[in-house]
Amino acid sequence: MSHSAPDRHKRIENALLSLEGLALGDAFGQCFFLPEETAFSLIDSRMLPDRPWYYTDDTVMAIGVVETLRKFGAIDRDYLAQAFAQNYQQEPDRGYGSTARKILREIGKGISWQEASGSAFDGMGSMGNGAAMRSAPIGAYFFDDYQRVVAEAKAASEVTHSHAEGQAGGIAVAVAAAYCARNQSPDVNGFELLENTVRLTPESETKSRLKQALFMAYPANIEYVIRCLGNGKKLCSFDTVPIALWLAAHNLDDFSEAIWQAVNVLGDRDTICAIVGSLVSLVTGREKLPQSWLECRETLAISVNLEVPLTKSKDYSSEREKRK
Repeated sequence: MSHSAPDRHKRIENALLSLEGLALGDAFGQCFFLPEETAFSLIDSRMLPDRPWYYTDDTVMAIGVVETLRKFGAIDRDYLAQAFAQNYQQEPDRGYGSTARKILREIGKGISWQEASGSAFDGMGSMGNGAAMRSAPIGAYFFDDYQRVVAEAKAASEVTHSHAEGQAGGIAVAVAAAYCARNQSPDVNGFELLENTVRLTPESETKSRLKQALFMAYPANIEYVIRCLGNGKKLCSFDTVPIALWLAAHNLDDFSEAIWQAVNVLGDRDTICAIVGSLVSLVTGREKLPQSWLECRETLAISVNLEVPLTKSKDYSSEREKRK
C-alpha cells in the first residue's frame, strides 16, 4: 500500500465497489425466500433464480451511506438520517423491518434521530443487524485508518441502532471491509481478517461469536456452524455478523461461490448475502463480479459518476464538527 493518503476518488471508488457487491448479494439472497425444499434444490443445482432480482432495504440504506460519504467525506448523522427517511418514504415496500419502519417514519415527521432510535424496544435501542448490513462501504472508504473506520461506523449505526450490540455489528463489518480494501489480492488472509475484526470490535455478544468463528474450521457441518454462530433468523447483530464474516473470510477469491455458500445457511438470506457480497467484492474487484448476475439485478439507484453532484444541498457540517 502506498504511504501517501488515498485521494477522494479512490475512496469513493472503493465504497461504490463494496456497494455493488452488497446490492448483488442482497438481490440474489432475496430471491431465496422460498419453501426450504425449493430453495435447497436451487442451491444444490446452482440454478440461478428467475430474473429480475430486486434489492431490498439493505441496499437502499447502503446507498444513503455512500451518498453521505460522497457529499461530506464523513458520516454526518443528521444528513444520513434524512436520507434514510426520504428513501424510505419514496419506496416503503423494500422489505424494511417493523422497527426500522417506525424509526424512519418518526424521523420523516421531524422527530430527531436520537429520540427515534433511542426509543426503540422500550428505550433499549435496537440490537438488530440493520447497521451491519449497510456499513461495509464505510470501511471501504476509510480503509487506511482503522480508528476512523470504527468511529464513522459507530456514528452511522447510531442513527437507527442506539443499542451497543447493533453498533458492534456495524463496526465489525466496516472493519472487515477496511481489511479487504487494504488487501486486494488473491493472497488475502481470511484468518487475519477475522483476527483483526475481533481485535477492533467492541465487547459484545457479536465479538464473542466472532471469536468462535475465528477458530472454526472450514468447511464444517453447516448445522453445527449455525448452532454456534446463528444464521440471522433472530435478525440480531450477534446471530448475523459472525456467520457472514466467517463465510466471507473463507471465500474471498470467488464472489459467486461466496454468495452460494451464504444463501445456503438460509435464515436472513438477503442480509447475510449482502454482507458477504460487500466484503468479497472488495477483494475480487469489479471485473470478477459475475456479469450474468449483474444483468439479472435491477440497476442501482445511485450515480457512479463522481463528477455528478448530489441534488440535496442542505449543509449539515455543523453536526459533524460537534463530533470532532
